[in-house]
Amino acid sequence: MSRPAPALAVLLLALGAAAPAARAADAWSDPFPGVRHLRRTTGNQHINVLVVDLCAAGVSLRATAYGERGRTVPSFGALVDAEAAINGDFFGSGYGTDGIAMHAGAAWGGSDHSYVAPVAIGSKKIDISHHNNTFGVQPWMQEVVSGHPTLLDDATFVGNSGDPLCTNRHPRTAIGISQDHSKLILAVVDGRAQSRIGMTCSELADLLREFGAFDAVNLDGGGSSTMWLRGTGVVNYPSDGSPRVVGNHLAVYAKGAGAPAHCPCTAHCEGSMIHGDDCGVGDCGAYGSTCVDDELGVRCVFAFCPAIGTDRVCIDETTLGDCNDGAVAVEECAEGQVCFDDGAGATCGDPGSAPTDPGTGGEGGAGGAAADGAGNLSSGCSLTAGQPASAAATGACLFGLLALARRRRRRRSRAR
Repeated sequence: MSRPAPALAVLLLALGAAAPAARAADAWSDPFPGVRHLRRTTGNQHINVLVVDLCAAGVSLRATAYGERGRTVPSFGALVDAEAAINGDFFGSGYGTDGIAMHAGAAWGGSDHSYVAPVAIGSKKIDISHHNNTFGVQPWMQEVVSGHPTLLDDATFVGNSGDPLCTNRHPRTAIGISQDHSKLILAVVDGRAQSRIGMTCSELADLLREFGAFDAVNLDGGGSSTMWLRGTGVVNYPSDGSPRVVGNHLAVYAKGAGAPAHCPCTAHCEGSMIHGDDCGVGDCGAYGSTCVDDELGVRCVFAFCPAIGTDRVCIDETTLGDCNDGAVAVEECAEGQVCFDDGAGATCGDPGSAPTDPGTGGEGGAGGAAADGAGNLSSGCSLTAGQPASAAATGACLFGLLALARRRRRRRSRAR
């Protein structure tokens, strides 16, 4: 028969069972402008994370060209004069990659098959596709590094529960981006050692989510996992004992000066100017409208329509407009009818029943058309030179031209 444990021993056991896990030792630094580096050590983990501000001055990204394949990460980083670099995709014979690889718009390596999640980078744009998608190479892509499986899709864990690659702990390399695509998260987790056990895909997804990742993908891991910083060297412990020669890489430039290459465009107003998230720029005010940014988003609101809500208005003498939250649907009155406001809203009717001054659009009308000094109508459309027009500005401008064309046709018919 065993002896009862002393009361103190029982108390200590209870306290030990309730104690929280040891807190990670996090050491943050700012090695380059726009780049934060975390080194995290615990009793069984060694983790390096870079959080890159893609909107910081001088920040850009670069992947591996075909002729640069088959190098270690530090060799590649030094070759391209980068501030930081990590390893890229899974690779095979001849250092050919499993998925798409690209530098400067020239694709090489594998294809975008049904188990590849490309990290695609272009001017003012970065995106991570789900590994189930097969969009292939898109015209806007300039730099690509691929991997699998998808770790996060809209902040939700994906992974692959049927793949030991995911369910077992391994050294890891991964890339994530924030929801607004303005932050890049690069993570390298060491493994295959007693004090560095690696992570499963689920654990890796949690790590990336902790630093703001909304979409993320697992890259080649194991002995390939390497992170290099200029001036410091390799900051992790590659499980082979030294950096492995790998198929491709991703490099980070952070020079501290110059326009950021991949900072995403965001929709916003600057006075009457509308800036679209497609990087288009237009002038709402040029055609008698205003740029509005409210709970419905950024858009040009036609001058004769309420920004929120519905209304029926006369655009000109024979054109009825149905306004809905600043946008308008145009309807021509029937032959012989005119548009007028009967007090309950705009409608089309016989000229004899219309008020003396039919139509509320004015000579310039809804589309922003206006008379010049010679009495000629002009559209008033104006878009920023050298810039693609935003969808909202283009739509409003085209509407102005449509209204102008209708007025010119009516003037010609009256002249006859």
